[in-house]
Parts: sequence; structure tokens; C-alpha cells
Amino acid sequence: MRRSRNAFSILETLVAVFILTLLITTAVYSFRFVLLHLSKQEFSGIDRLLSYTQLRASLESMRYYVVDDYDAFLNSMNDLHYFFKGEEAQMNYITQNPIFSDSIAVVKLECKEQKLLYTEEPLYGRIDFTQPDVLQDSAQRILFENLVACRFLYRKDGQTLTSLQRNLPTSVELKLATHNQTFDFYIDIRTDHNISKAYIQSVPDEF
Repeated sequence: MRRSRNAFSILETLVAVFILTLLITTAVYSFRFVLLHLSKQEFSGIDRLLSYTQLRASLESMRYYVVDDYDAFLNSMNDLHYFFKGEEAQMNYITQNPIFSDSIAVVKLECKEQKLLYTEEPLYGRIDFTQPDVLQDSAQRILFENLVACRFLYRKDGQTLTSLQRNLPTSVELKLATHNQTFDFYIDIRTDHNISKAYIQSVPDEF
């Protein structure tokens, strides 16, 4: 008569431990991979949102002109240099809300090498503010990258334009596309109130 066995052999125990270890290792690796993938997606989304927020603030705060001559008592401003250059692949403007500095700056947004580049130079400093432009060593940031399409459009007087010079648009449309997604950004220009040169020159002395 056979005796019933109540214990595992050493070989059976080792096999069970090996299988259990293999299962745990596979589960941990899979969980780590999922977390890493989600983390990358979350970071990409946050970074994209930050870029868009900074871009919107900069564009909404456009200024219409630079001032060449005015007196110390805020009398009527005489020579106003209107500044805005907008094309399909590049836009130059003056903003009151730059990314890098805490003063008014001239900004160049440029679609280049599958990126949307933001370049900024303080308006009053190293450059001629009557003919503002960025310098070779101006502060720069990549707002979006890995783009297969990048294009600016401008709304003015009810029309959609592919270029606009020396006149602020009422809104800017930015079309971006990656291999997986397409983004259409519509940003209204809020500041400067489209004040005319004649109005500014008629500002009273006590203003």
C-alpha cells in the first residue's frame, strides 16, 4: 500500500520558484514600460501646453509701433515706426509679454527645419529700436518640433491673408501638423487697440 505524499520535492520547489520569479519579472517590466510610456505622453502634453500658453500670451500682447521721439513730459509723440512683418513661414512682431525678458521685445517666429522656433531680443538694448530685429545670439526656444507642416495665416478686415506688412492683424491662425496630429491655433490680438498715429500724436500734454 502506497503512502500519500504531503511535501514537494526540492526539484519541484525550485521549478515553482523559477516560474514565479519569471512571472514577477515579466509583470514588473511590463508595468514599468507602461508607466514610462504614459510619463512620456504626459510630459509631451504638458510641454506642448506650456509652449502654446507662452505663444498665445506673446501674440496677444503685440504692439503696433515703436516710438522714435517724445519728450520727458509725455507730450505728443512725434515719429512712430509701425512694425509687423507676417509671411506664411515667418512672423516678426513686438510684444509686451516676451518669454525670456521682462521688458518689451521684438520676436521672430519661424517655421524652420521641422520646428517652430521662437527668437527674442529686447527692443531697447543692443538693437536699433527704429528698425527692430533679432540678433544671431538672441535668446531662442523650440516651441514645437517634428513638424511636417507649419504655416501662418492672418485675419484683417474680414480677409484671410498669407502675408501682412506694417499693419497688425486682428487675429493669427497657426497651422501645425506632425505625423500623428494636426493643430489649428486661432489667437486674437488684444493689445494696442489699433490706435492710429493721428490719435497718438494728439494726446494732450497733461496725459
